[in-house]
Amino acid sequence: MTLRRRPAIGERRDVLINEELRRCVAFLCVDERNEATGVTNRIPAATAFFVAVPVNDNAWVCYAVTARHAIDLSHKYGALYLRVNTRDGYEDVEVPQDAWVTHSTTDVAVARVDDRLLGSTHPYAPTALSLERLITDEFAQEHGIAEGDEVIFIGLFVNYWGAERAQPIARFGNISLGTRGKVPLRLNPSEDLVPVDAYLVEAQSWGGQSGSPAFISFTPERELMTTGQFRQEGMTGMLLGLVHGHFDIETQVEFIGDMPGSGHVNQNAGIAAVIPAQKIRDTLMEREFVEERERLSQELKKQRPSSTPDSDL
Repeated sequence: MTLRRRPAIGERRDVLINEELRRCVAFLCVDERNEATGVTNRIPAATAFFVAVPVNDNAWVCYAVTARHAIDLSHKYGALYLRVNTRDGYEDVEVPQDAWVTHSTTDVAVARVDDRLLGSTHPYAPTALSLERLITDEFAQEHGIAEGDEVIFIGLFVNYWGAERAQPIARFGNISLGTRGKVPLRLNPSEDLVPVDAYLVEAQSWGGQSGSPAFISFTPERELMTTGQFRQEGMTGMLLGLVHGHFDIETQVEFIGDMPGSGHVNQNAGIAAVIPAQKIRDTLMEREFVEERERLSQELKKQRPSSTPDSDL
């Protein structure tokens, strides 16, 4: 999967980002009650995306992936829903909080979802990233992923999430600091900072972006600089990781007017933290997921007719 060639002047314009990067994204929704009016509305609150793990050559199991803290914070709202685009609009699919398996030391949560969600061939129906698209630590080291590399985020924009369809937006940035050491992050607002492996990416982040997939973009120019070889097309679509959140900078400000004074305000530092895709892989390999895939594999073998009496299938 690559970025498409930028059209010349006068040519028909097309999207520069492969639509599949948007189609693997869903919104996590909760029911929020307005205390003043008593009306309950379902609102998108965070981002998730789909990953498919193979069981055999012809079957996969589908999982939703998001940030662990998004699941933790959702408990106060009750039910949790995945907003998934369908052929005719969208559908909100309930995924209970207890269905999510979380990484023990970092901000990753994974839940098995109904594989039929991905069964449509409609251009706007959801897709899933194959497991091989999730960058391993070894891949990152081999390809020298580090400061300066371009990153694409796909996720929820809380000021506009779409009407007839869920509409994730694309944002762009660059790695400011690779995984050179553990970064102190707050995985839950009620907990202390804990050191975790994370990329720091120069890009704005805000509420609702948590859990967004972050894709690495290897442009042709990047290949020339790092390998000495120029490729006509670069490589985009490998998953660097998921967005944890952003950093704030506390600033002293002076107030003037009728009530002069001073105080502190928090400003977005423009640096987002991205949890490496290796941590998602690790979560997908938790025992309960592995055992479930093994059971499914055995069931599929029993369903497949033997070609010979002594077949070992």
